[in-house]
Amino acid sequence: MSPKDSAWLTNQWQEQFQQWISLGQTSRLRLQLCVLKSYYEEPVISELVSRYGLTVNITSARLQPDTEDDGWFDLDLWGRTKQLYSSLSYLEKLGLSIWLDLSSV
Repeated sequence: MSPKDSAWLTNQWQEQFQQWISLGQTSRLRLQLCVLKSYYEEPVISELVSRYGLTVNITSARLQPDTEDDGWFDLDLWGRTKQLYSSLSYLEKLGLSIWLDLSSV
């Protein structure tokens, strides 16, 4: 990804999600993530911890064992704002759908 593309993604996330990311030294973001069945064998959620340094709490999951459907995860993400933006860019790059939980706003 070029620096220009990276800057655009960062600005996009900042504009759309700033109001939903709590302020402070560590920030919390609640979301629902759809993991496509083609990613069942990939460590998508694990990457949020190992690559981006987030604390991830899976509050709910719907994942069929027969892998015929996509999986759905309700996540609490904790980390610095920059880490959250980077992780959202990663999930978007994978083409995964993300829905923010606005009940905590």
